This record gives sequence, C-alpha cells and structure tokens, in this order.
Amino acid sequence: NAPPDLAAKLTAAVPKERIGADESELLGLLETRAVDYAFLYRSTAEDHHLKHLILPPEINLSKPEFAARYAEVSVEVRMKQGDGRATLRGHPVTYGIAIPVNAANASEAEQFLAFLLGSEGQKVLRAAGLRPLNPAISRQAERVPEGLKGLLRASE
Repeated sequence: NAPPDLAAKLTAAVPKERIGADESELLGLLETRAVDYAFLYRSTAEDHHLKHLILPPEINLSKPEFAARYAEVSVEVRMKQGDGRATLRGHPVTYGIAIPVNAANASEAEQFLAFLLGSEGQKVLRAAGLRPLNPAISRQAERVPEGLKGLLRASE
C-alpha cells in the first residue's frame, strides 16, 4: 500500500488549476505542451497517438480478477457541480452494452452485439484502444438473448 501522505504530496506538486481538469482540457494542454503529462485512459492516449506508460494490471484497473486489490485504495474527489466531495474506491474500469427491453430493432441490435462480441468485433474494439473482456461478462446472463449466450459468461 502507498504511504498515507502520498496523495497529499502528489497534490502539493501540482498547480491547483490543473487538478480536476476534464479530459478534453487535459488533451489540449498536452497538445500545446502546457503540461508534460496527464493521467488518462489508455484508449484515449492511443486514440490521440500520445506516448504513454502502461501500468501493471495489479494497479491499472483493467482486470476484474484484481477487483479486491483495487478496492483497497480510495480517493476523495470534488464534484463537478457545487462544493460537494465524494470518496471513490478503486474498481475495474469496464464498459457495458445492452439491448433495451423496448428496442425498436431488437434483432438488429442482437446481430450487432454478436458482431462486437465475436472475433472481428474484438479486433475493431482493440483498434479503438479498448481491451475487451474475453469472454464478455454478464451480471444478468439469464436475460441475455439465446443467440448471444455462447459469447459471454455469467459474472461470479
């Protein structure tokens, strides 16, 4: 575990106006060389052709199998609106996709998901800088259309 004063030391080393900047602002600062580095998602760095350092999976929030380890760490953040603050615990960063119950084109949506979850779709996602879980994980596997069940596994 990091020493308890690590966050305070890191915060003290960064100008206050740089803390809490959103991603688009950080990208602009990087591109104009107003800052030397920023903490961004890997997919963002790859999408913008930025040099980047890849952190080990034990700390980079990329692997569900390290969820318990990630949860050992928390950070207090300012809310975008107002003076509120929130404490966020570490957890794997994942993106979800679903077919709405009332989807107008449910069969086409199922075909699209089958493509994304298949080998060609996985290549497209990787080319976009994403690292798809393989197989994909569903928290509600019993509600997944039959044609997609073979492309994912139920969450534990």
